Amino acid sequence: MADGYQVGTGKEDVVLNPNGGGFKDVWEFPVTVTSGPAKGTHFTVKIDATDLSPDAVHDAIADQLAILESIHSR
Repeated sequence: MADGYQVGTGKEDVVLNPNGGGFKDVWEFPVTVTSGPAKGTHFTVKIDATDLSPDAVHDAIADQLAILESIHSR
């Protein structure tokens, strides 16, 4: 578990490609914030299947968490 959040089990999904026609494979990971101003908040990050790595998942979570903490701390 990372500091400040918990990552749930990921699942693979197929979504419409926003950059053109067709579909693309993504991985979705549910996240629960466990500390800080946004504690108790739940959200999901989506990572392109071709970009899937621990760093990609945790970077996406950190980006979303920064936004949520800013919102909840005002």
